[in-house]
Amino acid sequence: MSTRRSLDEWLRLQETVHGQGIDLGLARVRSVAERLQLLPYALRTIIVAGTNGKGSTVACLAGLLRAHGLKAGAFTSPHLLRYHERIRLDGADATDGELIGAFEAIDAARGQTTLTFFEYNALAAMWLFRQRRMDFAVLEVGLGGRLDAVNIVDAEAAIVCSIGLDHADWLGTDVEQIGREKAGVFRAGSLAVVADPAMTPSVAAEADRIGARPLRAGSHYTWQVDAAGGRWSFRGAQRFDDLDPPALAGELQYANAAAALATLSGMGVDLKPQAINHALRSLRLPGRFQVVPGPVEWILDVAHNEPAARVLALNLRQRPCAGRTLIVAGILGDKDVAAIAPLLSGAAWRVFLCGIDAPRGLTAAQLAARAPEFARAAQCKDIAAGMRAAAETARPGIASWCAALSSPWHRRWNDSAYTDAVEGPLKERLTGALIVVAVLVIVVPEMLSGPGRSLAPDTSADAGPPVRTYSLELGTTAAPLTQDQSALTPQSAEPPAPPVSAAPKPAPEPVPDPEPAPAAPVAQPPTPQVADVKPAAAPAAPAPRAASKGQWWTQLGSFSSRDNAERLARDLRGKGHAIDVARIRVGGKDLYRVRAGPVASREAAVALQSRLSAAGHKSSLVPP
Repeated sequence: MSTRRSLDEWLRLQETVHGQGIDLGLARVRSVAERLQLLPYALRTIIVAGTNGKGSTVACLAGLLRAHGLKAGAFTSPHLLRYHERIRLDGADATDGELIGAFEAIDAARGQTTLTFFEYNALAAMWLFRQRRMDFAVLEVGLGGRLDAVNIVDAEAAIVCSIGLDHADWLGTDVEQIGREKAGVFRAGSLAVVADPAMTPSVAAEADRIGARPLRAGSHYTWQVDAAGGRWSFRGAQRFDDLDPPALAGELQYANAAAALATLSGMGVDLKPQAINHALRSLRLPGRFQVVPGPVEWILDVAHNEPAARVLALNLRQRPCAGRTLIVAGILGDKDVAAIAPLLSGAAWRVFLCGIDAPRGLTAAQLAARAPEFARAAQCKDIAAGMRAAAETARPGIASWCAALSSPWHRRWNDSAYTDAVEGPLKERLTGALIVVAVLVIVVPEMLSGPGRSLAPDTSADAGPPVRTYSLELGTTAAPLTQDQSALTPQSAEPPAPPVSAAPKPAPEPVPDPEPAPAAPVAQPPTPQVADVKPAAAPAAPAPRAASKGQWWTQLGSFSSRDNAERLARDLRGKGHAIDVARIRVGGKDLYRVRAGPVASREAAVALQSRLSAAGHKSSLVPP
């Protein structure tokens, strides 16, 4: 008598059936979907594509639909804790039994046709949404758009959230090519939502070419955020004022929420302010700047490329930080380490590098060799060791931030090592988790009892307000964690010196940070041996207008294409704004930074930012 496969057995099987982790194309998955009688797909469907912001937008769409009494199935990838997160049925993760039933149906239908791991996932989601009679299906693209498995469905609406340089081997080497690939989810006569006012032109051009119904941020719909309290308004097919801020952190969540509102309004959903506010307050998405509170505070953020690292660095700067920031990073070999490194190191005081034991993984030494900003960082054997080292550095009474950046590589963390590394709420939530790992960053700001020191400002693309440190009297402290010294590559025995300015002068001799005598003797654990973070590279060319001392800018973004930067600048100048385009060097590449201003005070900068937001343009404050 044959026994039924367990879920773990099914997942292991799916990793081997096709022999390739990624094999873009629709022929195989479409043929199996037709045998399952899934096509044409009966449910109202929204497809969400883009380099970053997909998961947040899917969560917002599903939450809004449920708040209005509609059943929504949501498919996302990758997962953070367990596979079940990928397929959510009316707000609940799919169960083992439901997943196994879907996989059995798919395997019976596929015959000799092989499927990739992701193709199994997508078909299982579509099958379960139909079985459970969802009103809507919200499908997140895994890679690209045109040739992604979810694109076998002719969606009633499709959203492109953002375009950035990622997966160049598969999608193209510039944002115009990548934009066309991601816009492949649009359909003639269906809604084509372009969710970024500064989106690369190829996305809207593709929508126009195929005859989709365009819905563009900044023209067909806009939003405005109250700089003081975070409440906001939306203008589109429907108008809403005094909305609650999205529960997910970061300014970009307003753009994601606005795209979701515009899409559902355009599909004829009768949205109600009370239900919208309920959905926005209830938004939860593991690993998207997720704060895990406690004596040591951790932040988990699943960024996995240069644009996402830029947003993470900006979010960290905008979040109040009473202390210094440490970053622990492990990055897969097919990621742009040279571009990610200055963004993260520009937001950090100390850096730990971790090896990743995976086919595309890098050792800490290999990672250090790829970016000068990482050259003198502490080197840790693996992620668990890096987490232990960071937690150890967050000494008794010190608050910590943790940000986990990830991309599609699945591995199981060593339970005992991870448990030793993290105490309290984080251990309760993540111990033994099946977690996605590629770029993992643990950010730990030390709340120092002695005088704080301001860090050198980040001069990389999209630099936000500089990271600063503050003095804070410490209260009752928690017991320190035990550090695994063998996990760290031996480096200088001297503690690190404080960061130096970018001026070319001899660096001071390393000295320990001054700390007053504690009220009671406390055993201090050894500090991991790390090097100070180097300031980001200076701009390759000065801005056409340099701000005088004390003046502020609002920064709208950075572009790899000068034409795209100048196009945005011309648009804004035509609306009466003073705009500066400056060329800078980041990771050996030219980027073109677009800023409005300068203005003489923070109040004037906030007012300017509000005017830009009203026109649909996101911006960040850059202080003197």
